[in-house]
Amino acid sequence: MVVSYESDESTPLMISNGCGASCSGRGGSVPVGSSAGLPPLPPRGNGPPSRSPSATMLAASSGGVPLPCGTKTMHSVTVRNGGGSQTEVSQNEDLSSVDFKASSSLYALKFPESTTQLRDLDAAVADPVSMVVVFLTILVSEAARGLMLPSQWPYLQAMGGNKQTLGLLVASFSFGRMLATIPLGFLSDHLSMRDVLAYAGAVQMVGHAAYMVSNNVSFLIGTRVVVGLGSATMSVCRAHIARSTSKAQRTYYFAYLSALQFVGFAVLPAAGGLLAELPRLSILGVVELNEYTYPALVLVFANGAMIAALYKLYRDPPTEAPLIPRPTSAGPAPLIVISSTGTENVEAKPKPDMVALMVCLLINICFRGMVAELETVASPVLMGNFHLSLDNASYDIGFLGFLGFFVYMGFKPIAKRFSDRQLVLAGLGFAILGSLLLCQSFVPLPLWSYSVGLGLIWSLAFPVGQTAVLSLFSKVLAGLPAGGFLGVFSACGSLARVLFAISAATIWDLLGERAVFGGIAFMSIVTSLLGMSVYRRLVPPGV
Repeated sequence: MVVSYESDESTPLMISNGCGASCSGRGGSVPVGSSAGLPPLPPRGNGPPSRSPSATMLAASSGGVPLPCGTKTMHSVTVRNGGGSQTEVSQNEDLSSVDFKASSSLYALKFPESTTQLRDLDAAVADPVSMVVVFLTILVSEAARGLMLPSQWPYLQAMGGNKQTLGLLVASFSFGRMLATIPLGFLSDHLSMRDVLAYAGAVQMVGHAAYMVSNNVSFLIGTRVVVGLGSATMSVCRAHIARSTSKAQRTYYFAYLSALQFVGFAVLPAAGGLLAELPRLSILGVVELNEYTYPALVLVFANGAMIAALYKLYRDPPTEAPLIPRPTSAGPAPLIVISSTGTENVEAKPKPDMVALMVCLLINICFRGMVAELETVASPVLMGNFHLSLDNASYDIGFLGFLGFFVYMGFKPIAKRFSDRQLVLAGLGFAILGSLLLCQSFVPLPLWSYSVGLGLIWSLAFPVGQTAVLSLFSKVLAGLPAGGFLGVFSACGSLARVLFAISAATIWDLLGERAVFGGIAFMSIVTSLLGMSVYRRLVPPGV
């Protein structure tokens, strides 16, 4: 592959072009990546140079000659030359109308991505099998929370636990996840995602096996920390999506990933009810299989199947996220200037808004915190206040999760109609309504009213708001390392689940469950006011 050049001076030029196009100009041609001393050319009075319609061109400019491109830029760029002068080219401006008057005569246009990178990116986006494996991974990781949700309270009580230790048990899983989320996210930026996810699955298997043979509260809490360490795969899975999809696609794929995450911890509690119906068995007098330990056994096998799928079917995505459009017939990709002083990347990349990032993290903490409080008190209140059995409480929570799953499945048309920031505020609004209904003391709540209040938070607020704030955060990143920063996002959510689970158990023990729901209402109102105060900044850079 070659690129053409044209000059009215004799100046050495370093040429580097990865666009895959070729062209011929009046001055000659040179191979990609080589350094050549380009000979002087005749004056421009002999007519314009010939070129291929799809070519990327070099042009002379010391005499005020316009670049002979006739195409439009896809980003705003600054073109600089060796003499220090520069010319601004705005988005969609026709390059053939721009005069580059400078002291040095050589300029070049260049696609910033090589054809190999583009080919890898196309293959990753078009690799649905790897995406399915990613979805399976997150489902198994989140099932470690959901399958245990209905039975963890009676299992803990059987070992002598109380409300305070319930808060520690719920928090221990999130604590382990918090410790591992950021390291796994950064490892995914430098190592094979396949290996990172497989090792995490192996850690989960160890934790679930230990859970099955627990005989005291401290050991039980320790096993949940181990499982949490292995299940901290969300940042890695999100990084896979961030690397293999465009910004336009990302909201929908994040919604699908969040839907499976939601299925894992909000719908699969119903499966815990089904497992409670299985007969009790003893394996060699060491492992007792019952309504408390069957979920752990299922998860051991599920993680084994996930590891096998990773090594059989999964392929790592490109190392770089598709942050810029690929060149199309509508125009070239952003420019890179190549002059006698070297090569300069002159793409005007947007910078992340740190205030918007921090607000997104706080909103994420709010949504994760309210879910942690529901995980702590919802099932015990159903069994204690409304006298439901373990399996019936499981079915009630699973049904609410099933409704939330439909919200996720309908998120694509919702996202087309409303912006991310609008959906974030809508989610907070649902949380306020649901928590106010649950915390009021004017009218006694029958089971159906309690379920409605839970549903507004569990089935509407979290699916809508959490998906939107995740999508917004990923867009506001503006080119920062996806794995690491999405790991920070996940770790903040895990920290919220640790702190809010413990606080919910303490408040429930001291003041009752209505005070827990009142705290959710207060937190949601404050977060809504914060979001509205910076509403104009909650947009991706460049929008």
